[in-house]
Amino acid sequence: MIRRQSHWLLALVSCLLVAPLQAQKPPTDLTDLDIEEILSLHINRETFERWNVGYRFLYASFDGYRDGTDDLDLRTEVLGPPPQGKFPVTPTVITQHAHLLELSYSATQELSFGLQLPFIRQSSDHESIVVTEVDGIVYDFSEFNITSSGLGDISLSTSYLAWRQKDRHLLVSVGINMPTGSIDELGPTPRDPPNDTLLPFTMQLGSGTWDLAPALAYSGRSGKLRWGLHTSATLRLGENDRGYALGDRFSLSGSLSGKARTWVEPFLRLSLQKTGRIDGVDEDLKVPLPNGMLIFPAPVTNPAFFGGEEIELRLGGKFRMGQGALKRLVINAEYGLPLYQSLNGPQPKELGRFDLGWGWRF
Repeated sequence: MIRRQSHWLLALVSCLLVAPLQAQKPPTDLTDLDIEEILSLHINRETFERWNVGYRFLYASFDGYRDGTDDLDLRTEVLGPPPQGKFPVTPTVITQHAHLLELSYSATQELSFGLQLPFIRQSSDHESIVVTEVDGIVYDFSEFNITSSGLGDISLSTSYLAWRQKDRHLLVSVGINMPTGSIDELGPTPRDPPNDTLLPFTMQLGSGTWDLAPALAYSGRSGKLRWGLHTSATLRLGENDRGYALGDRFSLSGSLSGKARTWVEPFLRLSLQKTGRIDGVDEDLKVPLPNGMLIFPAPVTNPAFFGGEEIELRLGGKFRMGQGALKRLVINAEYGLPLYQSLNGPQPKELGRFDLGWGWRF
């Protein structure tokens, strides 16, 4: 297999040129660094505080199938006997929860360092046509659920306010995602009852690779309005020990915010995203047919069915809690709604995501 060798500066420029792409998301895609929040730590300071401690809760859900821009009927177009383009096992509803603990330290007004610890929990409902008898015991997998939970990929980052002129700012950020999340999660599947077997890509907790995460953010202000342009990437450095690498991801977004009151700042953000297919194959996810042919039993086990196109609208607000001890507390809430998805399918489509968090500066 040819390994991808990507230069991060080229990748950042590419973010401005590529069409939007996105996909059903492993949890590493859910826990991206918030480049706009990192920028705000540099420019929205009445006084200089070195430390920021934060917590974020993220939730995403997936339901329904899509191939390209066409919705598919689960029971007539996806679920069925192989190998006629159908799968004997199909996830239905997938939910992902992430609890992120964040810590940043500002060495100067321009230079800061960050740490992010993600804790993941996932659940996936399934339907299948598999009924298996082992040692006289019948295992009916017509409907079943699998879960996984634990520590995800820890992120380290550094950001630098490279340029500013009056109300204009340019931020450069580089992060490294460490492969601390498990890619060996097991659970009860129809593959080998009653034994637990390897779960699909979407149910693993990490990427299994060291990932480079460069980003640029440009921001300006006019009166009470602030606008921003942001571009970022996640680049997989090689492949993991299971023989695959999640797809590289690129993002370009624009945001607009304004102070409606002294304590609230509503904002909206429009993002275009690109994610590639999974590079490589995890052979342990395949199952044999009676004729000896090996197949992928579910769409989420086939690396070709990752990647697609997405345009997402996010609406939210920042809330400042007043004076005294709460003056340095900021609460952030936002909801993301996909406006457009064109997926390499069949694969589950995203319904939406919710992000709620707080940060304390001192």
